[in-house]
Amino acid sequence: MSEPLILMVAPNGARRTQKDHPAIPVTPEETAAVALACAEAGANAIHFHVRDSDQKHSLDTGLYREALVILDEKIGQKMVVQVTTEAIGIYTASEQRALVRDLKPKSISMAVKEFFPNEEESKASSELVHDYLAEGCAPQFIVYSPEEVQTFNDLCESGQIPAGKHNILFVLGRYTENQQSDPTDLIGFVDANVQGHRWSICAFGSQERACAALALSLGGHVRLGFENSLWRADGTVAKDNTQVIREGMALAELLGRKVATADEASVLLKSVCS
Repeated sequence: MSEPLILMVAPNGARRTQKDHPAIPVTPEETAAVALACAEAGANAIHFHVRDSDQKHSLDTGLYREALVILDEKIGQKMVVQVTTEAIGIYTASEQRALVRDLKPKSISMAVKEFFPNEEESKASSELVHDYLAEGCAPQFIVYSPEEVQTFNDLCESGQIPAGKHNILFVLGRYTENQQSDPTDLIGFVDANVQGHRWSICAFGSQERACAALALSLGGHVRLGFENSLWRADGTVAKDNTQVIREGMALAELLGRKVATADEASVLLKSVCS
């Protein structure tokens, strides 16, 4: 039987603003309100970004501390809270590592290609990952292609990332205008995952739920929300992130996947190092 499902909401991302959709949360208070609504709809984890006063993506530690306090007050232990380290072309690997070391979040996402782009950065990022895992925290490693899954495998085999079973997010597509993912995009990622890491997917456009359905059927986990897609399967724009999560819950029920509790999701998101 498949393990309990991690149903993560990604409500805002780094790029879209309320000009794209008025229900995209950009302040800590808005993010906390969306988190609570999505938790009540069934989500057990949230992947979120903070924004500056111009609604632009930020890796400012102070903004994250403020947001984490407000999220904790609003949702408590109802969800796993995952902090992004995404660069979007404006932050360096050093700045990304500094966020993790200064903030020490319990859960983060980190793109393999951003943290391990060359030998020098890879050495520093390897030290960070070893330290972060030693503290019992939960990284999720982001890959954008089957080739990057192989890169991740190589990092584990070389010891740059501790050997074991980790969490990987397969990104089915790219952050480009009018990107439309296809469920068949998933197959290459799954085939490349020869080390058997636990995996989740996120996808773009109106096929997001179709991609999620295939992932659920194959035993994977899902990240849904306005970061990657504003659209429903029929091409209409979703009302809000809560509607997206309700549709994810309906898929899980249809396909017989039990949704994990927040405590179970917290355990599932942790690496198991050998």
